[in-house]
Amino acid sequence: MPDIRTFFATCPKTIEGLLRKELLDLGAEDVKETRAGVHFKGSLKTAYRICLWSRLANRVLLHLGTLRAADPDDLYEQVYHRLDWNDHLEADGSLAVDFVSVGSNQFHSHYAALRVKDAVVDQFSHRFGYRPNVDTRQPDIRINVLMKKDQARVSLDLAGESLHRRGYRTQAGEAPLKENLAAALLLRAGWPQLAHEHRSILDPMCGSGTLLMEAALMALDRAPGLTRSYFGFLGWKQHDPKRFTALMEEATRRAEAGVQKNQSLFYGFDWDQRVLDRAAANAVRADLSSFMHFECRDLKHLSPPDLPRPGFLMVNPPYGKRMGGKRALQDLYHAFGDRLKSHFQGWRVSVLTANPDLAKHMGVRAGKIYHFYNGSLPCKLLNFEIYESPDAPGNPPGPTQPQKGQNDPSTQKRRGNRPTKIVSGGQTGADRAALDVAIRFNIPHGGWVPKGRRAEDGRISDRYQVREMPTGRYRRRTEQNIIDSDGTLIFSFGTPKGGSELTLEMAKKHRRPHLHLDLESVSPGDAARRVIAFIERHNIAVLNVAGPRASEASRIYPAVSHVLDKVLRKGEKIMPPNKTRTKASNPSRRQESGL
Repeated sequence: MPDIRTFFATCPKTIEGLLRKELLDLGAEDVKETRAGVHFKGSLKTAYRICLWSRLANRVLLHLGTLRAADPDDLYEQVYHRLDWNDHLEADGSLAVDFVSVGSNQFHSHYAALRVKDAVVDQFSHRFGYRPNVDTRQPDIRINVLMKKDQARVSLDLAGESLHRRGYRTQAGEAPLKENLAAALLLRAGWPQLAHEHRSILDPMCGSGTLLMEAALMALDRAPGLTRSYFGFLGWKQHDPKRFTALMEEATRRAEAGVQKNQSLFYGFDWDQRVLDRAAANAVRADLSSFMHFECRDLKHLSPPDLPRPGFLMVNPPYGKRMGGKRALQDLYHAFGDRLKSHFQGWRVSVLTANPDLAKHMGVRAGKIYHFYNGSLPCKLLNFEIYESPDAPGNPPGPTQPQKGQNDPSTQKRRGNRPTKIVSGGQTGADRAALDVAIRFNIPHGGWVPKGRRAEDGRISDRYQVREMPTGRYRRRTEQNIIDSDGTLIFSFGTPKGGSELTLEMAKKHRRPHLHLDLESVSPGDAARRVIAFIERHNIAVLNVAGPRASEASRIYPAVSHVLDKVLRKGEKIMPPNKTRTKASNPSRRQESGL
């Protein structure tokens, strides 16, 4: 029966769930997720395996005991008398102490760490006549103390130094990612499955190559700790070298087998040759240089490498926090989005950004979004799929290439895509139609009106709401929504001088497909027919609706509601509503039936 012990694995915030799953896969038991870490139980062999194989953890702490202390001097007495340090350290060994205080003003971290060190070395001095030394770089044991109010949790740090330090990166770029954050990003992007499918990966702004190195370690089934020369348990008195050696030999065999199975390639581009030289040197240290291809290339001229099938692109572009000016970064993101849409059809794409407003300039809507912290900076990982398009370069229309709008399966699929969000700007008819369809199809809805124009809908909730905002903000919000809807359909229902005038102006300014219907001169039936014809020519992913004046709500509402309803039914042919049905309709009754 193995000796079961209690451990705590630390990690960056927001990746605790990923770490929990990883620890379970590595044999941990009684796993409990908490803030910035995971509690677990297991044998010493399990702890060794986690130190060797965890791609996500920072440290693995072996719990020694919990002590109660009112101040640093009281803590000294507890550490001296309650714990036998000769069980863990030789008298002529070395130690270091890390101390963290949470919720206690009595403990200055540096002074408290000194008192813990004093307690340990004094215990040896009184017992043996000589004492261990202090080594802050690579001690025989590293003691970790977490002080919460008057409770001190004392542990041994089996990692010794943070596990994100794999040993291959001695030179980094200007704004590097930590290795365990890079691994978490790759997991959320679905890279392990793509690597299993033998897809290749491209990082067009690779910097020192961290994302590519971590992707290669996963694809090759190589333990991230295999090249580390130091762990915190190597000088510990209870270390079992035989068990650890067996785990290292197993990891080596798996790495050799991974090289034979791997068919993925790893491409890194950057505009700065000096940064690429660092990445190449890191690849040599990681023994991955034979799988890497680095090339000096500007993002504005980005194109995919010659591959047998679409691959995976992952990038950590500048956020505007430490690197780059705002205008230059907007142009960079816009150019990047254009290259994705024109050259990367069929590719999976993931972008890490701490500035979602910049990401909107790409003009591509994310399918999934995950939240992370890059250091103390909150970030979002945006996952995209760049769909194949018959209008893409290299796909000229011909006898075997149906024109856009014809009844071919790919066009039908695009027209059947559900909007990720229905956004309406207006007061009544079309706005209520958008809200009605959003609720029926369980699609998030958001809307706004200029301040002073009250939204007229009693069923608006937190999920489906229309907000008033000042005119300037209303204008900026409308323009941003149109920028977001690049390549999608924009409806603008209203009068030439009504609230939809701004939508029309911005659609023209940003060259977005748009249809404006003047309700003073167009009948509801004719409006519906024109909308259907417009849908036949354009894709739909985000729908922008600007509402008409209240006096016209009863005229346009049935036609708009019908069209929106049909647009969202995948594969269903859109037909204009009967003229007799559009004459008399009670909007409030229609809304209730939509629930």
